[in-house]
Amino acid sequence: MGRYLFYISYEGTPYRGLAHGDPGSKSVFNVLKDAILRGVKPGNDFKLSSSSRTDAGVHAIANTLHTDLHKYIDGTGEYEPVTLVQLVNKNLRKRAERIRVVDVKRVNDDFHSRFYATSRTYLYRIAVRQEETDIDYMHRLPISVFQADKVAYISKPFDEEKLREAATILTGKLDFAAFSAPRMIQPWQNTVKDMQVSVHRGMNGFLDEHTAYMRDKFQYWDLIFNGNSFLYHQVRKMTGAMVQSARNRISLDDVRAMIDRPNENHDIYGMPAHGLYLKSVNYKEEDLVFTGEEGLTKQKRTDGFFENKEKIRQQFLLKKQKDRKDENG
Repeated sequence: MGRYLFYISYEGTPYRGLAHGDPGSKSVFNVLKDAILRGVKPGNDFKLSSSSRTDAGVHAIANTLHTDLHKYIDGTGEYEPVTLVQLVNKNLRKRAERIRVVDVKRVNDDFHSRFYATSRTYLYRIAVRQEETDIDYMHRLPISVFQADKVAYISKPFDEEKLREAATILTGKLDFAAFSAPRMIQPWQNTVKDMQVSVHRGMNGFLDEHTAYMRDKFQYWDLIFNGNSFLYHQVRKMTGAMVQSARNRISLDDVRAMIDRPNENHDIYGMPAHGLYLKSVNYKEEDLVFTGEEGLTKQKRTDGFFENKEKIRQQFLLKKQKDRKDENG
């Protein structure tokens, strides 16, 4: 049996996120798995394991997943990676799906797309209206249909320097608990993340130069977030805090307070999903080299990930048992 690492790109708008619990839902996973079944016709049952989940409406320039495939029922026969790319994409194109496999690599059978990832990079795109406009009426403006669900549109006032200062505040090894929903943070999760945030002038929107009502009407910005892992909605809320400070809705001191007092309710505005892109999932080059060797994925992690997760889980269970005893007198 062969393990394969898939690099996939998709437009998030038509799908209910990367993976959805309902087998009949239109998620990226369900559509892709069906394309593999119909296009490749492997000889085994298989499951898809992703490196990074994305919510409904979020796009991916390059997400990754791994799966085990073989040609024949007896477990033999491997595929050429280029063949998998061609067969799966042929089926996706036939059904007009907004998903494409951009690359496939044969990897060692202990490779795991999530646990071997060294970092992930997200891009959030915003477009600032250059004329003064009330944001409550932004939906009434003529916005190109080609960009409507690919970038978040905002209006002035907009202070570029405050946007950059907010990015600096949110860069470093910090506690980002305030930038997620408390109910979505698991007891074993570490909310301290080493994050790099940068701000760049973005390229104009698709066909803006050829569209009279869009030409020179918006200034585009690309916000880049790089880290080992992210909390639920973290990037969208970090972007929200940066944008709100640039629009003078909150102060830079408010942004600092979100880091200094992470367990308080800061009521952070979360930006819409359609401006967010998973830009890349990054790996060590040596981990992507197929050597034919097998091993245990857990043994490949040397940063204490599994040990720390299990330790926190056990502490949480012991606390629950103690709380029950206290409740029962």
